[in-house]
Amino acid sequence: MQNIEKNAEKNANTCASKLVYVSALADECKQEISMVGKSGAVSEDKASIALLRLATTRNNKQAWFALEYCFRQKLILWLRQHPRSKEALGLQSEQEYVTQAFAHFRHLAVSKQMEFRSLHAALRYLAACLNSVVLDMLRSIKQASQNVQPSRADLWLAISQILNEERERRLAYLLFHCGLKPAEVVERCPEEFQNLAEVQSLHVRILNHMIATSLI
Repeated sequence: MQNIEKNAEKNANTCASKLVYVSALADECKQEISMVGKSGAVSEDKASIALLRLATTRNNKQAWFALEYCFRQKLILWLRQHPRSKEALGLQSEQEYVTQAFAHFRHLAVSKQMEFRSLHAALRYLAACLNSVVLDMLRSIKQASQNVQPSRADLWLAISQILNEERERRLAYLLFHCGLKPAEVVERCPEEFQNLAEVQSLHVRILNHMIATSLI
């Protein structure tokens, strides 16, 4: 019994030490990331590389959590600067893009056993993952929109049965029964729908309902 307690205490101390180590690396990593691209700043990435190696080669959960914390602000900045940012953010939130981009980065880094030799290399790859997530979302919504066939006589009836929210039902009626485009909805029904972003967001939700129920 005493041996079990000693081993448990030893393991607890080891886990605590690892957490402190990862936390310290995360603080330094965040500082290193903040200096990237600054004029006259000395490029330093030792902590970032150590944290990346711990995450990618050992698939350490604490290290991955720390990296997501460190990279979050960079991902948000890149997303806001993306050439199709306005369009993308009309479909889902910043947090959703950040989560999906980091999950994509993590999956590829582990599955391909990638070893980043510099912070710049990791950031370039992370930016590519974000761009991929954004373009995939825009592509999937465009494809879903093209697959919709509003000329089918039973389409509106089928849609009305899967939508519970009144505003979604109203917009679906205007889009699929009346054949209006999103911009035309705002133009003709300004008292109901005040801006195009709102209509686009609701349109995406309707399309997602239709995809989930195999209407498209």
